Amino acid sequence: MKKNAHTIIFLMMFSFSHISFAQNLVPNPSFEQYSICPTNQDQISYATGWSSYANSPDYFNSCSTNPLFSVPYNVSYQQASTGSAYAGLYTYEEFGLTREFIGIQMTNSLVIGTKYFTSLKVNLVIYTDINCATNKLGILFSTISYNSSNPAPINNFAHIYTDSIITDTANWVIIFGSFVADSAYQYLIIGNFFDDINTTYIVLDSNSNGNRAYYFIDDICLSADSLDCIQLTNIPENNLQNLLTIYPNPFHDFANITINDNFLLNNSALCIYDVLGHEVRKLKLTYHQFTIQRDGLQQGIYFLQIKTENKLFTQKLIITNN
Repeated sequence: MKKNAHTIIFLMMFSFSHISFAQNLVPNPSFEQYSICPTNQDQISYATGWSSYANSPDYFNSCSTNPLFSVPYNVSYQQASTGSAYAGLYTYEEFGLTREFIGIQMTNSLVIGTKYFTSLKVNLVIYTDINCATNKLGILFSTISYNSSNPAPINNFAHIYTDSIITDTANWVIIFGSFVADSAYQYLIIGNFFDDINTTYIVLDSNSNGNRAYYFIDDICLSADSLDCIQLTNIPENNLQNLLTIYPNPFHDFANITINDNFLLNNSALCIYDVLGHEVRKLKLTYHQFTIQRDGLQQGIYFLQIKTENKLFTQKLIITNN
């Protein structure tokens, strides 16, 4: 992680989608403006201002007549966080150092020495040959543009990125951070700029044809004013869905838990209760990622609760026999 960068990741239900882009330096931040409706892969350039900075990233829009590239129905099912469009790109592929980047020229060059705040929303896709989740997804700023013939570098550096593995296929996940500009950057690039050694991935579907990770991208923001981009103050109190990720849920044998808020670590206890209020599990939170095993629990609805000194957070947990 760059010393001056501060990166935070948390969940956001797609029903809460409003962002003020009044001072946003990213043109067409939610891909709503377009020249042509997408009909196939490798058409991110149809979204006004955006282009491929490596390989063949995709464009999804509800105007598409191809069901694989429409919104919300496509290779997955996902409503746009804002409007009716978003982008898609690979962050990992098992065979070969495959990365896809999208980029755009900002409305103004960054001012050296100025602190900027930036955020984007991402959503994991699971499909026939897409079965992994990764970390390291983020934003790189550049003084030059790139293209598929002259791709952006994979040099284990990005100005803002997440160390957490993003596994949520239902909700939009926000990556938020800040940095101080050390150059008069003109271009913003999105993707995974880390090689395989420095990228962590997990396989979510062992029956897939190959190990690949792919994410939808929406709502990019960059501003010198923190109020213009997503902040932690936007998290509704007592909504545990904004503080941790559970995948899968419902689950059969086990569920992977990722804690997205450092305050919860070492300050909280996690308990699981059945519908009658009986405590069936309890543990102290000391790690960002851990696994809850079924271990004989019956099929049904449970409630996962995290208790801090003065707050109680609750989320539903479902166990199935399928």
